[in-house]
Amino acid sequence: AIGIIFIDQITKKNGPPKTVQKTEKTEEPKKVQDKSGEIPEDVRNIIAKIGEDKVKKTNKGLWEANYGDGIIMVYIEAGKFTMGSNDYKDEKPIHTVILDGYWIGKTEVTVGQFRQFVEDKGYKTDAEKSGGAYTWTGKDWEKKKDINWKNPGFKQDDNHPVVCVSWNDAKAYCDWLSTEKDLPFKLPTEAQWEKAARGTTKSKYPWGNNEPDNTLANFKWMVGKTSPVDSYSGGASPYGLLNMAGNVWEWCYDWYDSGYYNKSPDRNPTGPDSGSNRVVRGGGWLVDAGYLRCADRAVVRPSDRGPNLGFRLSQDNR
Repeated sequence: AIGIIFIDQITKKNGPPKTVQKTEKTEEPKKVQDKSGEIPEDVRNIIAKIGEDKVKKTNKGLWEANYGDGIIMVYIEAGKFTMGSNDYKDEKPIHTVILDGYWIGKTEVTVGQFRQFVEDKGYKTDAEKSGGAYTWTGKDWEKKKDINWKNPGFKQDDNHPVVCVSWNDAKAYCDWLSTEKDLPFKLPTEAQWEKAARGTTKSKYPWGNNEPDNTLANFKWMVGKTSPVDSYSGGASPYGLLNMAGNVWEWCYDWYDSGYYNKSPDRNPTGPDSGSNRVVRGGGWLVDAGYLRCADRAVVRPSDRGPNLGFRLSQDNR
């Protein structure tokens, strides 16, 4: 059924594609120059906001910002990338997208980080307010009232990705963090997520085209639960992001439309204006390798929650 993504498979809604001719001309965004080298303006703004000692350029040439409380964001420079695949109808057509620069979480949001939000706001998740979430009983999946982010049905510590959170819960966390840090935190758009996963390559998985194994990702019940968010460095994306494939499905900002790629703008797409379901990306610890592909799209109701459904942060000016 739609939304029960944490059982064995995900509902893929592949409606017939539409043919739309795109005539808008797009140009590469310009980069900012200063005396210290070619530094994007977004990076300079963050340096001014949180301090030069909190922002560094890694030996791979990537900008990382430490926002405190274990939140590390990586800067994805403005430019174009190839989005989509020919594997499923809703992933077609393969097309070029141009994005402004943005920041994205190096890891998924953790149990410990989410707890800070809950304790500060006295927040109750959808699972806590309305019927719990699904868990594996050893024989079958069963919805239980006591299953939620604090008790997903298996042991987690504060460095594991928070799970059993709905899209609504994830957005509430982003809104709270935006106020706390005085910066615009959001869920990543589908386009932002996919570029962060595959970079400017056309690779099938974040690490390349080799099929996944237990050194690259947590999937297909190999571990039987979530792994710490800093696991599987060998499976990192070209931007050094961890667990973009496997571990937990990650909520995206966008509403889902199976034919959206046929009519989406070439620059900074943010998804349809409305819909019934949201997009999740990346696959989780339960699913087969095919769901770990960078281009894979899955559909979930925004109120749904399960033990392999979490999220990571994005920060931009949309």
